[in-house]
Amino acid sequence: YFRARGGDANKKSAAASLNDERTFSRELIALAADAQRLFERALALWDRVRAAEPRAGMDKPAVLELAAVTAAAAGASVTAMLHMRSAVAVVDEDDDPVGAGLPYGRLGGYAYDAGESRWSLAATQDGVRLVPAEPPSAARARVVGGLARSLILTVSVDEGAGFAREAIAVASAVGARDVEADAVATLA
Repeated sequence: YFRARGGDANKKSAAASLNDERTFSRELIALAADAQRLFERALALWDRVRAAEPRAGMDKPAVLELAAVTAAAAGASVTAMLHMRSAVAVVDEDDDPVGAGLPYGRLGGYAYDAGESRWSLAATQDGVRLVPAEPPSAARARVVGGLARSLILTVSVDEGAGFAREAIAVASAVGARDVEADAVATLA
């Protein structure tokens, strides 16, 4: 391949490009780890700071979710799962079912990454239970797509495929192309 594309010069260029990508990836992981530490510091101080929410510009569940996202990006799957479990514990399911359902969906993904397949399936099922089917929404498509992934990875490809097709239909209907693409990838 390299000879057909220009010999050693292209081989060296491809190697340099791959090295640049690896360096960039390492830097992104390091930045995520730094961000994770900052969110964990904010969480450690949260209850000691008067009026923490207005000072932070977000509520505690949002900080917990960001701590989970950065932990996952840094490769700390168990930490991501634990932060997301804390986030779902403080959201009022009755007051905000969609706001509670979406974190359950994310918890399912983090739990699977942490090797907790039972938690993964249960969390994604809770997400689907909480986010109403009507009216169709991107949130509904996202949690149904998460359940599809959990089922395919842990229980049954056929059952999961049915939920993936449902997620595709809902996402397509509401114009949520990113969610639709995720669901299509789940079927692949």
